[in-house]
Amino acid sequence: VGWAWYDGTRNALFRRLGAVRGNVAHHSLRAADLDMSVRDGLAREASRRWPRPWRDAILDSMHRSDFVGTPIAEYVPDRLTNGRIVVVGDAAHVPTPMTGRGFATSLDDAASLARHLHGVDQGGAPAALSAYDADRLGPGRSLVLSGQGFSRSFARSA
Repeated sequence: VGWAWYDGTRNALFRRLGAVRGNVAHHSLRAADLDMSVRDGLAREASRRWPRPWRDAILDSMHRSDFVGTPIAEYVPDRLTNGRIVVVGDAAHVPTPMTGRGFATSLDDAASLARHLHGVDQGGAPAALSAYDADRLGPGRSLVLSGQGFSRSFARSA
């Protein structure tokens, strides 16, 4: 059983333990990285917050210390191209997993890039890439921003 618990109230913990430095997510935290008071607090909160059967799965994972805490990294792009360089998918825009659209958006990026580059010779590549940027920048930005808005709409204050 896999589960995810999105929680924006423990950012300071991720920073204190080095999983997030500045605005960059560097690694996840294993249960063993957390002291017992943090794990006990998570278990108490899970008992209050989640109904069965989800609560049982979460508490079982916590009891076995078999879970990870992963910082959510998001990136809202200002552009997708620079001259003859182009980025697509997660390299171009990083939404929260809560959007459920990261992979599909990456495919849309690739299809758009293929359309804009189809039949273009070397000299026409910069214009084709600019057209790709114009086509995909808005949807990429909207995806990340909508995920951020959704996350903030239910996040509790620390």
